[in-house]
Amino acid sequence: MNPRLNDPKDSEDKNDSLMDANANSNITPAVADNEAIVRLSAETESKGAYALYLLHNNSPALLEKVKQRDGNAVLLYPGSTNTSSSSSSSSGSREYKACFIQNGVVQYLPPSATQSQQLREISMGKRTISTSEIPHPNADNLTNVALARAGIVVAPILRVPEEALLLPMDNRSLVCYATSSFFAHTSMTKHVNLNQIAVETLFMHISNGEKSQVEKMLDANPELALLPWNSKTTIIQNKGGQCIYVQGKTGYEFAIGEEDTEIAALFKAAIIKVKGEVEGQEKANELFYKQRPPGWEEEEAKRYAPTFAQAHKLAEAIRDGAADITSSGEPDYIVTVEEKSTTASELAAYRKSLNDRRNEVVTTGRHYNLNLPQELLQLYNDHYEDYFGGRWNDPRAMLFWQQGIGGEQTGMTANIWHKPIVMDSSIPLKNFRRGNHRVVH
Repeated sequence: MNPRLNDPKDSEDKNDSLMDANANSNITPAVADNEAIVRLSAETESKGAYALYLLHNNSPALLEKVKQRDGNAVLLYPGSTNTSSSSSSSSGSREYKACFIQNGVVQYLPPSATQSQQLREISMGKRTISTSEIPHPNADNLTNVALARAGIVVAPILRVPEEALLLPMDNRSLVCYATSSFFAHTSMTKHVNLNQIAVETLFMHISNGEKSQVEKMLDANPELALLPWNSKTTIIQNKGGQCIYVQGKTGYEFAIGEEDTEIAALFKAAIIKVKGEVEGQEKANELFYKQRPPGWEEEEAKRYAPTFAQAHKLAEAIRDGAADITSSGEPDYIVTVEEKSTTASELAAYRKSLNDRRNEVVTTGRHYNLNLPQELLQLYNDHYEDYFGGRWNDPRAMLFWQQGIGGEQTGMTANIWHKPIVMDSSIPLKNFRRGNHRVVH
């Protein structure tokens, strides 16, 4: 069952800098129409200092006026240049953006072939800013936040020597350091791909069947659900040892491949939270069918055909190899197979076939073929009398259960390990009892 989705409107911008703790003030918002430019910061003669202005909008005329007053400035203005349509809450807060003047030059983004010249601007989130007290009591705070978000300057207390980045740190330490300040995040991204670290951590939790850990990560950052694996390592192994191609895949696709429906539901909910109900459903469907395209089941059956055939050959060899198979009996039921016997040869071929399947790289479909244990259980039950002596503790029955069925189970995904195998109701369960449930890996 998918968890209840949070209202996307609840995800308002949160001030994420240590310097931003007191940035909001409970005062009337915006700049009145007749106050196109208001200086919020105090006058200073400090060389290189940034002044803070509140503008009615970001029109070139207003930017030019500020440029004539100060060589370095942070310019705040409503997120929409049309003040009547600018988002404003009942408390008076509204969305603000900021652009910059450096050394007497208005800062623009580098031009591109597809876009005309654009201001270099950053979002300041929802705020209530007043002009009733000048200089504004939080002017320095707002200035530092804007400059830090733009990566222009950073408070010295938050700077770390570059050589510190070369110290060996595990992934957890890297992430903790990168979230300690804007400077740390900007510097760290030069050395490591923090997004990829997060994605690799998600995949590890999925492979281990750790639903609670996946839930914590997606709750903290739902956008992780849409980040693909992007690394030089393109093939990984899950808990069952299956080789899986993961380059370009999202955690949702990986969870579908693992057939972990509970974790997949968490990813789908996160995708919908980020993209909205309609677009989110469409994106989730797209990813689902990318992992399970038409014909994946036929491809899986073709790939596993040699292993199914070898399982039957093993059962027949066990049937005819009573003299080669002995059991220690109570209480351990340790089964021994005569070396160089036909049974030993077929058992080795069966194990090799299982390993061959796991070493094949799975790109689409599922990462574990649940049809194989079903086939083995059905085979055991159908031939309980004629192959396996009609006794659960017959050495032949014990060998097939321990090495045939048990050997195959080592390739199960983590989530299937913790769930019962649903068998066809036509299989009488009376034959499955006591010691023949023991699985030796």
